[in-house]
Amino acid sequence: MEAVNIWFQANLLSLNIKKTSYIIFGHKQNLNANILINNTLLERQSNTRFLGVILSANLRWNKHIDVVVNKISKNIGIISKVRHLLPQQLTRNLYFTLVHPYISYCNLVWAGPTKTMQLERIFRKQKKYCRLMSFSEFNEHSRPLFIKLSILNVYEIYKYQLLTHVYKSCNKLATNIYSQNYYTINSDIHHYNTRQRDKLHIPTCRTLTRQSTVAYQGPKVWNTLPMDMRSSHSINIFQKKVKKFLLLK
Repeated sequence: MEAVNIWFQANLLSLNIKKTSYIIFGHKQNLNANILINNTLLERQSNTRFLGVILSANLRWNKHIDVVVNKISKNIGIISKVRHLLPQQLTRNLYFTLVHPYISYCNLVWAGPTKTMQLERIFRKQKKYCRLMSFSEFNEHSRPLFIKLSILNVYEIYKYQLLTHVYKSCNKLATNIYSQNYYTINSDIHHYNTRQRDKLHIPTCRTLTRQSTVAYQGPKVWNTLPMDMRSSHSINIFQKKVKKFLLLK
């Protein structure tokens, strides 16, 4: 931190010490660290916002999901009041303007393919919106409504972004070299003529935490797609096919 302070001074930059803090990631919250910059003690934080995503010291996403739920709850309330004045298509557009961006932003980071108590909170809000917009009963089955409105739920948005990431990686469309070589085909590992030779290799993971990573879930979900979908010639065509596949699956 002394070197950081010297670098700021050498480059004629000023650091606002009062707005500077630090966070220690891990489950042991009783750790003490006295971090000083220019003889000023920095404050320790348990949560911090980074590029619109709230990172917690315990490496869980509960705080971020709380913010998402609060945001979409307010906006769904607005939509419920104007749905009588607008046609269904415009009300649907309001959803993709006021609600969908909060659910889809960095969904690949904080969401997942399996049900959790936190993600179910978002899913229930989505079901409520579909029933409101279609003027359905509060207990009506929501799956036909999602299909009719062509809306992906929070779990399907995760798979949609995951498959998009895999497609870009396999077709050298990723923005960095590391992502372009992130996945491996089975035929690159062994030369046996098996039925799985043209599919992506799923790494061996023993823990549930490891199985929730992109490295494991990417090949697993990708291998469930039909061959014609995996061999789409453009990213736009692929995304349209994936959305329809997830809605009708």
